[in-house]
Amino acid sequence: MQIHDFFNTYVIFRLGEFKQWMESREQGMTEKNCMMTLYRYCKKGRLIHVRKGLYVVGNPSVYQAANISPFLIAGKATEGSILAYHTALESHGISYTDFNEHTYIAPQRSQDFDFQNQHYRSFISQNFSHIESISLFGIEIKRTTLERTIVDVLDRPEVSGGWEEVMRSLDRVTAFNTEMAVDYALSLGRASAVAKLGYFLEQRPDYLQTDQKILQRLWPHIPKNPYYIDRKSSPKGFGTYIKKWEIIVPTYLHQRQWEEPEHDIDY
Repeated sequence: MQIHDFFNTYVIFRLGEFKQWMESREQGMTEKNCMMTLYRYCKKGRLIHVRKGLYVVGNPSVYQAANISPFLIAGKATEGSILAYHTALESHGISYTDFNEHTYIAPQRSQDFDFQNQHYRSFISQNFSHIESISLFGIEIKRTTLERTIVDVLDRPEVSGGWEEVMRSLDRVTAFNTEMAVDYALSLGRASAVAKLGYFLEQRPDYLQTDQKILQRLWPHIPKNPYYIDRKSSPKGFGTYIKKWEIIVPTYLHQRQWEEPEHDIDY
């Protein structure tokens, strides 16, 4: 297999992947040798250097890359990248809105960057449970499972598009493993995350109601005192107190005030 065959197979790749491929074909290949090889192809327009260690295959006639799925860019942004938060919602096909900012978690923080009018943002995480692999255009990337994604966006709505976006997105979830979601929430060791999940589970329609035995696993781990889930929109003394979960929810959120009211039609 020639280098061009590698480029035809991997529309996006990391330096380490290219080095591993080269080493399997040529003894003594160093990272510096690989970087020089890739640099030459970048000069020719065959490759586009997206950021440190990340390359996409380009069109040498126009010196630009074809439109690459943002999921692939985020999933390959750094070693150990995992699609998370709102980007995970999008990859699961349940986001209410598609964003031009894409989030991923990784063992170490990396610089934000832009590519093809899309912004990429990373967050540090050492928790690699509830992760799954998916294949996109023949490239394997990782994302948080649907169950973890639900808990994560409830836990950190500020990096997931805000409360309205989160709740509208989760309204699109019709099936998931509630036991797995509860397991993950409990593993975080944060009472607020546990309470938010419990609240969400009880807001689901009657036909999607959660077994009370599952909810009972959460109750011993909720906050000891009332917890404001959004202090900006619910300053102290305001909001709807949900005693069962010891949380104070913004009134607009609890009453779902973004939903259009039904109107009688006059004839």
